[in-house]
Amino acid sequence: MAANGISTLATKEARQKAKLDLAANNRSATGRRASYDITQLPTQYDDNGLIDNSNAGGLILGRPWITTTYTAGAYRTQYGPTPTAWVTNDANPTWAGWSGASTSTAVTTNFTLTLGASETQRAFEWIGYFLPIYTGVHTFSTGGASVDDCVTLWIGATARSGYTTANAVMNASLTAGSGTISLTAGTYYPLRVQFGNNSGPGSVTIVYSHTGQTATNVYTGKLFYNSTTNGF
Repeated sequence: MAANGISTLATKEARQKAKLDLAANNRSATGRRASYDITQLPTQYDDNGLIDNSNAGGLILGRPWITTTYTAGAYRTQYGPTPTAWVTNDANPTWAGWSGASTSTAVTTNFTLTLGASETQRAFEWIGYFLPIYTGVHTFSTGGASVDDCVTLWIGATARSGYTTANAVMNASLTAGSGTISLTAGTYYPLRVQFGNNSGPGSVTIVYSHTGQTATNVYTGKLFYNSTTNGF
């Protein structure tokens, strides 16, 4: 079995995308274009079936890698209300498999959200990039407050694909949460946050800190998303 676990994925589509995500993270670390348009490949997989892409105009050197348009903020999608929508901190979060379709989207500048008593059985996912200005250990936490009901955060390769609670930077359910990760200044790190609320009101906030920076939920100049793909 490959150390990255790609060979164990269930479908050829999943394995193809996981390989591209792994390459994307490697390219990002060296400052190269790290976003891709899979339809620019000669072929791609749909489950285990093969799709021939049209590639109008012929193949072009550098495909499928495209220029990332970094726009301030993170792209947030709401799911639910459905009975299973809020369960985001299980052993293997699977958003695409939800019975409920997305109900709204927004671009946000932080990860602070408060839900009213009627906003039950719903979940939110933020996708984007974190751009640190400090090289060293960063702490991401709920600021000492308990999340209601659950939140999980990934930064780096696992934010793109293969994300589970086991490889998350932070995961908490009805408790305060905290986690650390070492980051390099000037690198755009893929970031994914999932938050769910079951019954009654709900709330979450995620703050970050590092040497010289006290805990804050102000991400000005540090939070971005790809406005071409509304994500990575």
